Amino acid sequence: MSGLAPLLDVTATESQKAYEQFFQCIDSRSMAPPALQPTTKIVWNGSPLGGRDAFMAMLAQMPTTKHEVTGFNVHPFPNGDTNALNMMMDTSGRVQFGSERGANIFAFQATFVLRRAGAGAPLVTEQLVYRLVYKPADATISI
Repeated sequence: MSGLAPLLDVTATESQKAYEQFFQCIDSRSMAPPALQPTTKIVWNGSPLGGRDAFMAMLAQMPTTKHEVTGFNVHPFPNGDTNALNMMMDTSGRVQFGSERGANIFAFQATFVLRRAGAGAPLVTEQLVYRLVYKPADATISI
């Protein structure tokens, strides 16, 4: 088991950084999350999108968001290369659409497949599936 400990530590640390950066970027709308690639496969609420640029265009049409991650679960999967890092990460929590205090708060779940090609290479998102899992009856927006 001791051989797995370093991999699990790195996986936990890197995945937390990845989701924090992702949600910070989409909530601030200042830039595309760096881990998203033009070829990242993205499914948003059941609708496939054509990669990073289509995702950012869709986001620009939506109200502002504020995500609060309340849970995450990550699983490394080895690929035979000790310098590479591969993982599947699930995040869940609450997201508020718009700025009206206490309104339009939804529950969400997002699953990422993240890969690093080798030592020192950046972590990239190969796949992202995002789903709103709860919509309050009094929501004033339709997503």
